[in-house]
Amino acid sequence: NLKHQIQQHAPSAFHFVRNGKIPESPGWPFSPNILFYRTQTEVADALRNLLNPYQAVEWDTNWGRFNIPLSHLPAVPTLPDGLIYESPVPEGQYDIVLSTSSIKRQKKVLMDLPSSSILDNRGNAVAWAFCGTDASLSTLYVVDAWRKKGLAKAVAADLLHKVRDEYDFPNLKEKYDAGIWKRERVEERKPFGRGSGYVFAEIKVGNTASERTMEWLGGRKAG
Repeated sequence: NLKHQIQQHAPSAFHFVRNGKIPESPGWPFSPNILFYRTQTEVADALRNLLNPYQAVEWDTNWGRFNIPLSHLPAVPTLPDGLIYESPVPEGQYDIVLSTSSIKRQKKVLMDLPSSSILDNRGNAVAWAFCGTDASLSTLYVVDAWRKKGLAKAVAADLLHKVRDEYDFPNLKEKYDAGIWKRERVEERKPFGRGSGYVFAEIKVGNTASERTMEWLGGRKAG
């Protein structure tokens, strides 16, 4: 069964990662930590059972996936006085975006992604959100002084409307070719997603505020 197979093969994999020498590989020598990400529940349970006796599991968190249909988004909320939407995130605001992210990110990468922000009357970003090339809603953040005012919902809704209207559904045009009318995509917009009509978000289990935001956006927990 799966548990037995993991117990057989995982130690060999760990031994190779720990002792293998790959000097020509970028970044070698690597971090001694191995990250298992988006691991299936049965696989995670088997790995945990294998590694816990050695106190080898430093972090173990569960995340829930929400699928958000772009066809049924709520209206973009009206902002409090003194705040405006700005999309994409202005280039001058990336210092605060990067400094508040617990995940190492690069400015150039973020600037190529769909994004939205909320600015105060001095032009400073107080909330922002990005959507990854895998159609994941990520880097959703509100600065401390502006929390509990609905800005996470607002900036996320503004971003997803942008994703729906500008990225996920390319224009179609008709042309007459050899006596047959055909419809084809017009590749005028940045390639993004696969036209699935959905984005997804992964929320740490127990983060009820973020879960409520995803549900308000129309998201449904998928696993």
